[in-house]
Formats: sequence, structure tokens, C-alpha cells
Amino acid sequence: MCEANPSDLFLTAELEAQAGAEGVGGLSIWQRGSGGIGGPASGRRIHYPIWYVEPLAGNAHLLGYGLGSLAALEIALDAGLPWASEPILVAQ
Repeated sequence: MCEANPSDLFLTAELEAQAGAEGVGGLSIWQRGSGGIGGPASGRRIHYPIWYVEPLAGNAHLLGYGLGSLAALEIALDAGLPWASEPILVAQ
């Protein structure tokens, strides 16, 4: 988790650089937009990117997905209560 400063672009780049330093090269933080299409993460004060996933084979497309783009997370933060999100499908 990382709280954003006025520049979300700087913070996203900072997180992506940190991922590279930890051996997760090429990570780009993204979110689902309208119609379920992925795009760059933006407009968030906090990012929760998927950093690691196992097994990586069949799941590499999940790397960088910003869980903060899930509506359930926004509801939970606003309400201060636990809230379930839609499932994130992971290959086993």
C-alpha cells in the first residue's frame, strides 16, 4: 500500500521502480476501466497493486493490477467495514 501525493504519476512510477528493484521487472500498475478494459492506474490516493502471484505461469497478466480499482475496496474504506469484492480468477 502506498498513499499518493499530489502526483499520482510520480507515485505510480515510484512503485513500479520499487517492484523492479525487488525483481518484479516490467510491472505496470493498471486498473479496470469502463467495460472491463485495463488501463493505467489513476485518480486514486492509495494503490494496492498485485506484486507477486503464484504460480506465475497463467497468472502473469495479473501483475500490477491495482486492487484499489475494485468498487468493494472503496465501499469498505468509506464504510469502515469489511466488504467482499468480485472474484479475481487465478490459474492453479
